[in-house]
Amino acid sequence: MSLFDALHLVVQDYKLLIKFGRADIVKQFLDSRLTGFYFSVLQEGKVENGDTLELISRDSNNVTIADITR
Repeated sequence: MSLFDALHLVVQDYKLLIKFGRADIVKQFLDSRLTGFYFSVLQEGKVENGDTLELISRDSNNVTIADITR
């Protein structure tokens, strides 16, 4: 079993702005909810294609990844 911790949202706004040349691109990116997150490996283990993730614990403030991207 492997354990991961979702650390923070990946938003490279300056890179998106440079690539697309549009000031509203970051808002469109966040509105799409197709964002990424950095994960920290807390315990190494074997993970294979098709494996599922199981929520072990939640932030004490009850903040979800979906909350952050709204």
